[in-house]
Amino acid sequence: MQLQAPSYLSELISHGEGLQLDFKFAINDSRKIAISLSAFANTKGGRLLIGVKDNGRIAGVRSDEEFYMIEAANDLYLNRPLSLTVVEHEVEGKKVLEVVVPEDQVKGIKAQDIHRKSWAYIRHLDQNLLASPVHLELWRYASDTAPKKRLSQKQIVDGLKIIENFPTGISLENFQKNTGLQRRRAAELLARFIYWNLVDTHIVNGRILFTSADQ
Repeated sequence: MQLQAPSYLSELISHGEGLQLDFKFAINDSRKIAISLSAFANTKGGRLLIGVKDNGRIAGVRSDEEFYMIEAANDLYLNRPLSLTVVEHEVEGKKVLEVVVPEDQVKGIKAQDIHRKSWAYIRHLDQNLLASPVHLELWRYASDTAPKKRLSQKQIVDGLKIIENFPTGISLENFQKNTGLQRRRAAELLARFIYWNLVDTHIVNGRILFTSADQ
């Protein structure tokens, strides 16, 4: 840990919570922090400010206790630990921890819940959302160096036509229903389309939708 100037922290807080910045008043559950670590790592990376209220006001933390809970989140509740950087700030006698979370190049970072089941998350605006099966298939496809199974021209054309029929976006469930594919196969097909830049992903009211890239 290292100390930084208050002006840096004030500037950071002034931007408010968003895609790459989250405020935490305190840590009372390492598993919840693991969810934030997963979401940042699976998106574009980001920063957690521990000891800052949602409105941006500094409350401060007991840095030693909070630091160990961050370590627990990273080491015990993620499927793969991340290379975190923790910076300690001090403003008017109050300490704030800045946790810098790198973007994971492979993706697929999962956080363990109380039932010891692991889930991957993504970051959208200032929220952590459960990653869809399409995200999981996309990350798997992008990182797999083995030869890829080829799709027929008919599979590609039919799949893209279905997506074009839903200009405001189609969900995985709807895509599966219209293609008649099993859920895993439907997710694989959408993942390939995204990887080939034929399909875009949108999140509307917490729902993950897919549209043609040229729409």
